[in-house]
Amino acid sequence: MNSASADLIPFHELKSCKIVSFDSTLWTPSDERIKKRIEKEWRKKQKKKGVLYNGPLVRANRMWQEGAVLYIEAQRTDYKTHAMTRDDFSIPEEQRGLGLYATALPLTIDGYIVLGVTKTSEKQYQGKVNVIAGGMEPKDVKIGEGLESVVARELSEETGIKKKEIMSIQPIYVTRERTVRHPAVVHRVPLRLTRKQTKEIFLRKVAECKGRGEEPELGELWFVRAERREIEREMEERSTLYQERVPITLKYFTQII
Repeated sequence: MNSASADLIPFHELKSCKIVSFDSTLWTPSDERIKKRIEKEWRKKQKKKGVLYNGPLVRANRMWQEGAVLYIEAQRTDYKTHAMTRDDFSIPEEQRGLGLYATALPLTIDGYIVLGVTKTSEKQYQGKVNVIAGGMEPKDVKIGEGLESVVARELSEETGIKKKEIMSIQPIYVTRERTVRHPAVVHRVPLRLTRKQTKEIFLRKVAECKGRGEEPELGELWFVRAERREIEREMEERSTLYQERVPITLKYFTQII
């Protein structure tokens, strides 16, 4: 793997992932100037948008690989610190609140990868085809385990797919985007569902959300045939439809399917 690829795929050929420690004290940058900048930028956003969500997240303070196992030392942080530093290249990475994320690559039994078109999210993601992913929260952390519970939760919340419809959840590699640098542990998730059944479950999920007066996070599901040539063609010919993390995630996936 060349240096550029290693920067975007820092860990690969994984079979399991384990959180080995968790510090429940709130992580913030040690540089006081950066702390002040975070507070200043957050207040600006609040004035512009009103009350903002600032829930808990988990930061990977250290990640390393031994054989096919990924180990993580983690600590509690918050969305404010994450959002105000994640894509600010003037801040050294060790001073950025880069939340730990889990990405799902669901695979239908008739050979499709399941993605989604983002509807209710931050502006830069809206209308883009994206992977199904979410941040790890302190309540998700179990020492000796990985991010499988985060994957299951995000699949349920975003698509309606339940645990009984999932064969397995296996970490396979870690991605980092060029812009938003937080690490995401990518998981292969074979389903007990066809493409048609997956779409039917999603449509029921959408109806349930609207019945409660809520907007679903995804506007529609997006299916890509899980074949190397098809993925490469899709990423080349329709690249503008995809959020940045999708080509990074799928390009490496083509090397292992």
